[in-house]
Amino acid sequence: MSDLPDDILNRIDADHDETVKEPLATILYDGERAWYTKKQLNYRLREDHNVDVSKPAMTERLDELQEIELVAIRKVGGTNIYYWDDDASEWPIPSDVVIQSEFSALMQTVNTSYAIWGVAGIIGILVGGLLTILGTVTYSEYLTLPISPGSIIAVAFLTLFCSYVLVTLYLVAALVDITVDPELPSFME
Repeated sequence: MSDLPDDILNRIDADHDETVKEPLATILYDGERAWYTKKQLNYRLREDHNVDVSKPAMTERLDELQEIELVAIRKVGGTNIYYWDDDASEWPIPSDVVIQSEFSALMQTVNTSYAIWGVAGIIGILVGGLLTILGTVTYSEYLTLPISPGSIIAVAFLTLFCSYVLVTLYLVAALVDITVDPELPSFME
């Protein structure tokens, strides 16, 4: 029985030389290496699957697997390397590597319990800035409001002060969190 998922097995044409194509796909899918040469693949076929295949037949099977987008081929030096065609990367990925997107690393950081302090602080800075502009425009009498310009500017400065306090609390909590768990998210490295 193959270690390949059913959706991949369905893409492999079982009627045509399954004894070579499926083992080749299995080696590349969960192999010990990120990539293989034809010589290495031929050795793995003989050792792991007890299949002996000629070079032209192997080339043909690898080309067929490339046509159905399961295997990718790159020219390195004077030889071709073959690896599992994974949508997560255009390069070979070792089987023991877990791909994590930059967005998920960012979301992992944003999902911390103290992240709301940083978000509230940034929003407060924006609101305080807008209130400062509004107070200044009102003070210059380009705009008339029922609230005195001095009150608007006072509220703006209070909002800015509170926002900077929130951002500082966020940064302190983040630094404490990083010292407890020193593994930085990939976007911060």
